[in-house]
Amino acid sequence: MYLICVLAMLGGLVAAMMSFVGTQRTATLGPSASVLAQDFSIYRTAVIRYVQTAQDAGFSGSVPNASLAAVGVYAPGQYAPNPLWRNYVQGSSVVVYAASMPSVNFVGALEQVALNSVFAGTAYDNTIVSSSNVTAASGIHLPAGVNVPNGVPVWEALDVF
Repeated sequence: MYLICVLAMLGGLVAAMMSFVGTQRTATLGPSASVLAQDFSIYRTAVIRYVQTAQDAGFSGSVPNASLAAVGVYAPGQYAPNPLWRNYVQGSSVVVYAASMPSVNFVGALEQVALNSVFAGTAYDNTIVSSSNVTAASGIHLPAGVNVPNGVPVWEALDVF
């Protein structure tokens, strides 16, 4: 009987230790590619909605992150845009991109979220390149006023209003 109690206690300790180690390991892994792709998509939607509701049609430039919460995509305090995300608006075109290469390459997950659109992929020489077709550019050129670094994820939306 004592042996069963000792084994049960040892089993409980091992299970608790494994749970603790698993929690620590998960915390150090960071965001997954699919989480980053979804976050990028939320950011893109916020910028598009801002452009659609802006008073000045034909706006060119970057929309400040502080302005995005006001358009109703997310409530203030519920979502904080990733500090890597950037945007550029020119008329009715919106480009969202990463300022530098994220720690996780999420371009494949981004293309899935974008349903394999030619407007989502990797920036190269101000052109969007789909990772499913890395041998040739998609022919989608980014607006002249945007300076997207080569190799970063990018997603463009045209004619948003």
